[in-house]
Amino acid sequence: MSKCCVTNEVIDKNNKKARCPNCNNLSFHVSERTILHHIKKPWQQNIKGTPFYFCSSSSCQIIFFNIEKRFFTQEDLHTHVGIKSLKPESLLCYCFNVTRQDYLEDSSSKQFVINQTKSLHCSCETTNPSGQCCLKDFPK
Repeated sequence: MSKCCVTNEVIDKNNKKARCPNCNNLSFHVSERTILHHIKKPWQQNIKGTPFYFCSSSSCQIIFFNIEKRFFTQEDLHTHVGIKSLKPESLLCYCFNVTRQDYLEDSSSKQFVINQTKSLHCSCETTNPSGQCCLKDFPK
């Protein structure tokens, strides 16, 4: 079968990237630790066994998914995923609760986050649903 029509395909041998089954966005692996900190009732969810990925597309409802077509949407999480929204109250930095509005009103908030990151005071792997550094989510 041709790979041009396959969605949710694992892109690399190390399972670090896959295509979202809903929007085909290239998505990156997210740790079990990250998912457990954001899903509702994690003790009731069996997420072991297959890698999960984070879809960053703002137009897609899926947040976490695996290649077995299991997925979590915003309704399944207790954390509001800021990157999926352009609302002013959406979080850019989960570690220090910096919203889009905070940044628009005071751009020094980004420098604060940079300084805290350099000082190793952040915890993006658990607080940010993407599992990645929050700095990438600030507007360019």
